[in-house]
Amino acid sequence: MQRQPSSNLLQSMSDAELVACSVSGMNRAFDELVRRTRPGLLRGASHLLADRADAEEAVQEALLRAFRNRSSYRGEAAVSTWLHTICRNVCLEHVRRRRVPQVELEEARAMPARAGQDEAIYGGDFFDLQDAVAQLAPVERNAFLLVTVGGWSREEAAQLTGVPATTLRSRVSRATKRLAATIGDRALPVPALR
Repeated sequence: MQRQPSSNLLQSMSDAELVACSVSGMNRAFDELVRRTRPGLLRGASHLLADRADAEEAVQEALLRAFRNRSSYRGEAAVSTWLHTICRNVCLEHVRRRRVPQVELEEARAMPARAGQDEAIYGGDFFDLQDAVAQLAPVERNAFLLVTVGGWSREEAAQLTGVPATTLRSRVSRATKRLAATIGDRALPVPALR
């Protein structure tokens, strides 16, 4: 069992030295790094996330990721920059998950009626369409459902998903082509895709 350094020694170490000690098995070194950096990470996360509990959760996740990947720290940037980058990415993932409506296939059957559309827009059997949509890649499926079932414009859907409008258009286009090849043009929702 490796001997752990004293608290005084840990407090005198630089952040980079703490990471190096942590990698070599001195767990208290990472604890000291957390003690030093957590308040700044929490301030940064609070600026990105409106909810304090969400910010605390993001910081916890960021520190866990940093601990798991501490051996990948190369010293090319300050440890605080490395940690803030991880934390920012966790916060942005949280915002995207919360912001992007994920249209579930089970909801899709009820949505046309809520959107004021008539189920007659489906030229084929709805369940054939539903099964074919389930086979799409997740990003294509979500883009397709946001535009056709959710009623969002392609530009609005692009903003919701955080991708450029051209990317969203190509995802919808690829989804449409794959669906047309699987179930035929007449079974696709109109007028959005024809």
